Amino acid sequence: MRTYSTRTKRLLLGLCWLCGVVFWGSGISVRADTGGANAQGSSVEADALLRQMQEIACLQLITPLHLTDAQLTKIEAILEATIKNYDQQMKAVATKYFADLIPKIEAAHREALLGKQPPSDLQQKFEDALGAVLKERDQINEKNIAAVANSVRPLLTDDQIRTAVKLAHTIPEFKTRTGTDAQWFNLWVASALLNYDHIVPLLKELQKAQATASTTNSNSDKK
Repeated sequence: MRTYSTRTKRLLLGLCWLCGVVFWGSGISVRADTGGANAQGSSVEADALLRQMQEIACLQLITPLHLTDAQLTKIEAILEATIKNYDQQMKAVATKYFADLIPKIEAAHREALLGKQPPSDLQQKFEDALGAVLKERDQINEKNIAAVANSVRPLLTDDQIRTAVKLAHTIPEFKTRTGTDAQWFNLWVASALLNYDHIVPLLKELQKAQATASTTNSNSDKK
């Protein structure tokens, strides 16, 4: 399973901008603003809608567990530490494979401005470096999924764990798979807690919503 995909994309885009170039043929692109303020506004609205749809999908996997405020706070701390460590690891991995390419790409970019073709092997070198980064990323992801699962599981009740396993079975692309309950729980962790870049702010927002709902219900009961 590939997690943190958008975070990896941002990291590689950061390398692109550092070089002053856009890598071609990588599946990583930056959309230019060709329509002025209106187009930019539409893009922002589209991004906001996309984020909300992603958050709805996450919440559908999280809210059925009825996590308490204390549980959410502990999970947030686990995720914050995991994400920070992940970003450091991925920065080191990307630097390892792209450091030697940066001056070559910078030179190719300057030559391209003069109408010259890039070195014939530059594209392949970039693809090889990107492939190596993604391979190491997947290895890091596997370790992180297991580590987060091992940290989160003790925080949950048996009923919550069973609910998480059942929810994992509903994920469309895995409906036909078989596995142990531990594997399904790991899938729930990956899908609910690690696949969305803004998961910690989302969990904090969930805490606020639950607190507001609790206060509202309490006031209603007093009437």
